Amino acid sequence: MASLTWYAMSMQLFGRKEVEYRAEVQLGIGDPALAEYLGIGMTNAAGIQLSETSALGLSAVWRSVLLISGTIATLPLKSYRRSRALGGRAIGREEIESFLDTPNPDLTPFEWVELIMAHELLWGNSYLFHIAGGAGQIAGLTPLPPWTVSVDRDRKSGMKLYRTRDINGDLRELTGFDLTHIPAFGTDGLKGLSPISVARNSLGTALAGERAAGRMFKNGLLLGGILRPKSEALTKTQRDQVLDGLRSQAGAENAGDVAFIPAPVEFSPWTMSAADAQFLEGRHFGIEECSRWLGVPKELLSASGATSWGSGIQELVRSFRVMCLAGWTTRLEQRLSMLLPPSDFCEFDYSGLMQPSPEQEIDLLIRQVEAGLLTKDEARAIRNLPALEETEETPITETETTDA
Repeated sequence: MASLTWYAMSMQLFGRKEVEYRAEVQLGIGDPALAEYLGIGMTNAAGIQLSETSALGLSAVWRSVLLISGTIATLPLKSYRRSRALGGRAIGREEIESFLDTPNPDLTPFEWVELIMAHELLWGNSYLFHIAGGAGQIAGLTPLPPWTVSVDRDRKSGMKLYRTRDINGDLRELTGFDLTHIPAFGTDGLKGLSPISVARNSLGTALAGERAAGRMFKNGLLLGGILRPKSEALTKTQRDQVLDGLRSQAGAENAGDVAFIPAPVEFSPWTMSAADAQFLEGRHFGIEECSRWLGVPKELLSASGATSWGSGIQELVRSFRVMCLAGWTTRLEQRLSMLLPPSDFCEFDYSGLMQPSPEQEIDLLIRQVEAGLLTKDEARAIRNLPALEETEETPITETETTDA
């Protein structure tokens, strides 16, 4: 793989002897770590170098990505087969097994979905390399780093062409028969747009605020107050006596006590200015920006935010599912269903996420049993209870009596 090599030098002392260590590190040209090392990134109005990885330094971006990807990864991805009538009309479905049950040998199903969603949310594209089985069928899917894949369109056939490098560094050209491309929202039908790239100005401003806050706490004056002499200037000995007297009375154990100051001084409390207060409010504005760009309710990103999504957490989760999660899961479902036979499809099961309270669930199951939609054993299975045992004794037939 094309790479950039540099040497890290370190010096270590053992007594009087200096030992030099040289460590060779190789990074691919498209690796985000290399861009971070060289200071290469997207330019924005704030003058901050921003990339998909550095954007994760914003707590709101980190939480949004983990919340969306982690929530979708907890939803079971199930495969179904349509049952058809004689006329060919679909009348039902049955759950089946497919390679999507264990899509990758190196990743758990949770990790696999979470990684795909991280690629979608940060880079706007996910690329899944097909793992072929013994008969040439698709046996699994391996997510490729999106920064290592370039997309183009063949001028003759109109098909998408993908170029990437394998583990040996050789350039490979792939087609839709070799990998599945799941683009996020885009404008050219070729690739998805990176949300971080589109939001570089607002997120760059938020990142600049984070860095400015760090510099303020590092270099700014965070004092409780200032002492000024009332008349003449104090000598160094007098200043030390005043400070020692005040510090000796500091702390919770001396609350309400009286401090003696052996000099005529005036104390002025050090308070935050209006400009500093507005600066801190601007940092909270970054949470709202991340909420707009990634679609996560700000109530889930800020513990101090008041709920404006309904009367309770159920309405908040329902809105989060409809307004944010449904678009991402539908995008994945339709692309992955194209890899299954024509009569098969896959869906994310939201029943666990939208599970009601135990009282509401039991009442709903009773209504379904009374309406004939479920049997008692099916209802007990939903509540993780064993099936009812047969209590009626089977009558003994005349043949069994004669044999006895």
